[in-house]
Amino acid sequence: MFYHAFVFTAPPVLIGDISTLKVAAQLGQESSFSLIVYSTSPVSVEMHRPHPDMTNAPETKAITYSSSNTTTQVKLSVFDKTVETEGLLVLIQFTVITTEGFGEYELLVNNSIGSVNQTVHIVAEGVYCVCCI
Repeated sequence: MFYHAFVFTAPPVLIGDISTLKVAAQLGQESSFSLIVYSTSPVSVEMHRPHPDMTNAPETKAITYSSSNTTTQVKLSVFDKTVETEGLLVLIQFTVITTEGFGEYELLVNNSIGSVNQTVHIVAEGVYCVCCI
């Protein structure tokens, strides 16, 4: 039996179990995390705070970030088969500048067709509590 493969232009697809990412970081130190993405066109990444009830709220500069893409092999589930194809390893590097930089962010991975989002929780690494006895 002969199968024809068709590649359609589509929004990016995040690969793997990534319901919510939790990333540990230290104040003022560069940290990073990565995602594996399948996309038929180049991708860009945006990372920002969700403001559901404050649409005009100014974005504070509590975090800086950058992203880079590297080609990698990915496995996609197509119907009942697994197909190996070319994808992207997206590395996001960030620095928490102030303590307000810790918390929840929305990560948007965009291509020319659409976008997919991912919730990222940035937590302080090594946080401890000193209690009075």
